[in-house]
Amino acid sequence: MSFGTGDSRRRRGSPKDSASSVDIAIVGAGPAGLLAAEMLARKNSVLVADRLPVGAGKCCAGLLSAEALSFLPGLGDDAAVFEEPSELELVSVVGGRLLPGEAFRNVDRGALQAWMAARAEAAGASVVRTELKSIAPARHSWNLVLDDDKLVLASVIIGADGYNSATRSALGLPPAPVVAARQGIFEGRLEKAHLVLDRDEAGIHYCWAVPKKCGILVGAAVAAGAEGAADFPEGALRALGSACPGFETGAQLAGERGAFTRVRSVDDIRLGLPGAFLIGEAAGLVLPSSGEGLGGALASAAAVAAVLLEEGTAGAGLGRPGSGEALERYRERISPRVDRIAADLSFLEAFEAGRI
Repeated sequence: MSFGTGDSRRRRGSPKDSASSVDIAIVGAGPAGLLAAEMLARKNSVLVADRLPVGAGKCCAGLLSAEALSFLPGLGDDAAVFEEPSELELVSVVGGRLLPGEAFRNVDRGALQAWMAARAEAAGASVVRTELKSIAPARHSWNLVLDDDKLVLASVIIGADGYNSATRSALGLPPAPVVAARQGIFEGRLEKAHLVLDRDEAGIHYCWAVPKKCGILVGAAVAAGAEGAADFPEGALRALGSACPGFETGAQLAGERGAFTRVRSVDDIRLGLPGAFLIGEAAGLVLPSSGEGLGGALASAAAVAAVLLEEGTAGAGLGRPGSGEALERYRERISPRVDRIAADLSFLEAFEAGRI
């Protein structure tokens, strides 16, 4: 396993013993980590490490908003990335009230990540499958120990490892709240994608249905206490049936368990420490009532990359004079997303209290 390129432009300083040195280590090869890697690798040596193979399954609707697409120039209409229908309308139904629809692109998340990994590697990043065992600060670098006991020295680390982020934990930051989820492919057809937030005597249901080429992708948050249940939540299917015209499902063809970050307060959002940045779900930058994880992931990745390209790792890295300033500049850049989350939290609180 090799983490250095060997050329003087990319390797900074002398490796210690068998350690490899990189400018930036990114933990997590999801969309956030891969976008940051592509943007940063043209001027820095970048390692992306993930314990899972690129494109591993995740409970995700696979929808890209116009905002999310703006961070992916060149995505085009690659048949390997887009699902059918490739363009669709997402309709939100809140408490039985239909909200204005929005246009989205329909993607296969695994194929999207493979496409992004190829671009990151073409830009010069090294994307490897390996698990992070520990992170420890040194004088001017972070010492990362990987699952083969390989030591990597990095000036900057970026945690892009989703809910239950190991990077966030290693930095000593409190974990973000997490909600369990179920997702499955069901037989059936549907013209539009639907996001439903509803309540009945059984509680509150947060669920989604997205047409895919092989059927309908149906997902739902799982009520507290039901995390271990094997079956798909019946309440979610009832809520979707009530909210979605023409929603009828046949047999379940596939299914998976998962989870996602769902902040309860903006205090749950943590952007990192000087020399270490958190993005996407690892930071908690997910709109709690509408998901939109991909939008938050890509926006935060682009914000961090822009700051680091401006500051340079020599100034923004661990123990450097500009590391605290770089973190504050990231905070400023991502503040519109945090403001949207704060507004969404107020809306969600009112809904859960029955005020709307």
